[in-house]
Amino acid sequence: MTHRHSFVSFVPFAIIALFLSMFSAKPLSAESREYDRYANDNYDMMIDRTMNSNRADAVGLTRSDVETTDVPDGFGWYVMKAGDDIWKICGSDKERRIVFENVNRVDMYHLGKIVGRKVLVPIDMDLAKSYVPDSIRRTIDFDGRTIVIDKKKQQFAAYEGGRLLFWGAVSTAERGFVTSTGTFRILNKEKNHWSNLYRVQMPYSLRYFNGQFLHFGVLVGGTSSSGCVHLLYESAVRIYKWMQVGDRVVIM
Repeated sequence: MTHRHSFVSFVPFAIIALFLSMFSAKPLSAESREYDRYANDNYDMMIDRTMNSNRADAVGLTRSDVETTDVPDGFGWYVMKAGDDIWKICGSDKERRIVFENVNRVDMYHLGKIVGRKVLVPIDMDLAKSYVPDSIRRTIDFDGRTIVIDKKKQQFAAYEGGRLLFWGAVSTAERGFVTSTGTFRILNKEKNHWSNLYRVQMPYSLRYFNGQFLHFGVLVGGTSSSGCVHLLYESAVRIYKWMQVGDRVVIM
């Protein structure tokens, strides 16, 4: 009887301890929760979905790890290997990670898609941050806010008053689908759009033509969408806040 009483008394305390431990873990940042919520394509290719690496002191690749000849200033060449993750490549530097994703057109969750590929790694961030691909013009003839999507280069450039403000990577329609070309206007904005056609979330959506949107989506180092223009997380948030209904979208 004494043994049974001790066990019964222990159970409520065990439940309470378990409950408290669930809430004692380090909370995720708002960005981490949102990325975790939406980056749900190809689970087998993902790494550390919480974005909270316990390798806070990770420094990433250094100049001795990469080939620095015939590369843009501030970068080095590196061949992706199986098992490489974002902390090995970029360390704990978020800004470095964003530059890496943009120049290589791949998000941190899908590095497995580019194993064996030669990629650009930011080494000197002061130089790397100022890099602009040769294919992007510094000015255009359009006035107002304009975003130009280059399907061949898989990149966008954002202009205001004809002046380049920022640029980044995109992923347009994969084989069998079409991202329409032409000049369009933003028809409406919706932060948390649900696609009834594909049964998926399309966060930070800006609709510009029928069922085609600019929105946060996966980037795998090449085309991957069903017609929309996928953007990296930071680009999607920035463009969503910056562009307004009626602003110009040029897709070529």
